[in-house]
Order: sequence, then structure tokens, then C-alpha cells
Amino acid sequence: MVLVEEFNSNLKLVFEGFSALDRKIDTAVESLTERIDHVDYKVEVLNKKIDDVEQRLSTRIDDVEQRLSTRIDDVEQRLSTRIDDVEQRLSTRIDDVEQRLSTRIDDVEQRLSGRIDGVEQHLSDSIDGVASEIAAHRNNTELHSIEKRRSVKRA
Repeated sequence: MVLVEEFNSNLKLVFEGFSALDRKIDTAVESLTERIDHVDYKVEVLNKKIDDVEQRLSTRIDDVEQRLSTRIDDVEQRLSTRIDDVEQRLSTRIDDVEQRLSTRIDDVEQRLSGRIDGVEQHLSDSIDGVASEIAAHRNNTELHSIEKRRSVKRA
């Protein structure tokens, strides 16, 4: 019987140890559950804050994109209009310069053409004069040559 009592006593001690461990485990589980719940709460709060920040930033980005897109469209329109105006002014100016220079070229061509005709006529007249002088000189030289031959024959 002593053995049974000792066994019962040991069993009671084991049971008390298990009970103490069970209470300790329950306390740890309860503490961990509370901490996990607290962490879950904090995660939910952070998720809500993140969602709020994301929504605010998305709205702000959309607003900035819209404003900048509008500004870009306005700048493009103004610059396009300005480019068209500059192109028109420069085209008109080019046409005016082309007309003015064409008129000057025609005037210069006409003046120089008249001068060239005058120089050509003068040179042609000079050439004709020189040709006449050469022809006269040749005739004169040939006459002298004929006279000398005749006089040589007489002697």
C-alpha cells in the first residue's frame, strides 16, 4: 500500500505540475492572444492610415496631372499660334526680299547687258578698224614690194 500511496502522491504531484503548467500555458496564451489582438489592431490602424495617405496622394497626383496637362495644352496652343505667325511673317518677308532682289537682278542685268553690248560694239569697231589698217598696210607693203622688183628688173 505504501507503494500505492507513494504512487498516488507522485501522481498528485505530476497532476499539480501539469495543472500549474496548464495555467501557465493558459496565461501565456491569453497574454499572447491579447498582444496579437493589439498588434492586429495596430496593423488595422496602420492599414487605414496607409489607405488614407494613398487616397490623398492619388487625388493630389490626379489634380497635379490635370493642371499640368491643361498648362501643357495651353502652352502648346500658344506656341503653335506663335510658330504659325512667325512662319507667315517670315514667308511674307522672304517673298518681299525675293521680289526686291529679283527686281535688282533684272536692273543689274539690263544695265550690264547694255554695257556689254556697248563694249562688244566698241571692240568690234576696234577690231574692224585694226583689220582695215592691217589690210591697208598689207596693200601698201605689197605695192612697195612690187615697185622694188620692177626697179630691180630695170637695172
